[in-house]
Amino acid sequence: LLYDSFNEVEGVFQFATAITSSDLEEIQKFLGSAVNN
Repeated sequence: LLYDSFNEVEGVFQFATAITSSDLEEIQKFLGSAVNN
């Protein structure tokens, strides 16, 4: 419902991204890409 109610506009409004993982390497990659973007 939330995703249907809003349109993402780059630089103005974007939904947050997230992962659920217990794999340290996967979490490090995700955080690294979050910092770079």
